[in-house]
Amino acid sequence: MLENCATIDSCETILSEQILQVGLLGQLPLTNNDYEMLCNYVTKEFSFSTNSGFQDEITNYPATLASYLVLKGIFNYSEGAYWKSVKDDIKEFNPAKGQMLGKAFLRFIENNGLFRVEIPRSQKYLTPILMHGIIPQEQVQEYFDKIIYHLVTKELTCPTDTVELSDWLNENRNTKKAEERLRALEKTLQEVPDEFLDDDDIDPDTVYSEIDALETQINTLSDELKSLERSDEQFENYQMLKHDIVKAKSLETDLSLLHQKKEDVSNRILTLSQSYEQNIFSSLHRETLPPSDTITANAETELINHLSHIAKRGSPEEKEKLKEFIPSFSDGVTNHSIRLSNEAMEKYQTFLSTSIPYLPFDDM
Repeated sequence: MLENCATIDSCETILSEQILQVGLLGQLPLTNNDYEMLCNYVTKEFSFSTNSGFQDEITNYPATLASYLVLKGIFNYSEGAYWKSVKDDIKEFNPAKGQMLGKAFLRFIENNGLFRVEIPRSQKYLTPILMHGIIPQEQVQEYFDKIIYHLVTKELTCPTDTVELSDWLNENRNTKKAEERLRALEKTLQEVPDEFLDDDDIDPDTVYSEIDALETQINTLSDELKSLERSDEQFENYQMLKHDIVKAKSLETDLSLLHQKKEDVSNRILTLSQSYEQNIFSSLHRETLPPSDTITANAETELINHLSHIAKRGSPEEKEKLKEFIPSFSDGVTNHSIRLSNEAMEKYQTFLSTSIPYLPFDDM
């Protein structure tokens, strides 16, 4: 990316433009050659400066220095050591200059809207620099072994859940520490006989006492490891419970939608009923009324259609009322207290044969 740069100023111009396209400085497509070029420019421009002069110089090249610091973390960070490699490039480097670089880096990522997060008890300057490098080269294999492998093998139920991920990392960290302590004690136990070989004046009781003490510590650590294994089981139970909670919430949402749908149907029935009543009254108020036989036939048809709609799509309460209405209405038709036209009678008989199955009669 910087292959055409002839000076540190041209590097600054290119980097300032490219940084606008990323959120992390480690996303810049910088090569090993670019890294070596930046190291040479930094050595040339910032070595042998006084503290005040160093402050003025780094202000002129913020993008170059920020990129340099991130690349240092990617290529040279090893087992907690970072600033030593910077000191190798910048002659007469001191802690004060290190603080200047750290402050300049934080100021640069803030001014350019780049990623920044404060982690409690972390190193103020080094942690953000390493985070922008994403993964140091030396730890790529460890990252795949300890993080990616477990994600791929489904050890985590929800890898994006910060609580689950944090608990999982803490459990692994505690297990690793316990295993290291156990190995150290076992090694010490193996070395005990060698320590006494060159000593002519050996007290057997002392030897056995020390061995017993070491075995006690080993047993204690073994119990701790078993406790951590039980913690893994508890963590799995937590994941199952979490899954059940999510499923319950989904069912609760479905139930709410069902109630809403039921309410919508009831409102639709009410609207149809009101529309039916309005149609009758509006026909009565027309200037030219249709023949009385036509009005009667329309009313009979509307009534039977309305009863059929309730039987098929009405609410349980409406169907219960219709169940009570049909016997009394049928009695009225039978004893001629209710008179229906021949056409209406046929429609009513059809209604009874097709709609009765939808009603809650015990004997039908």
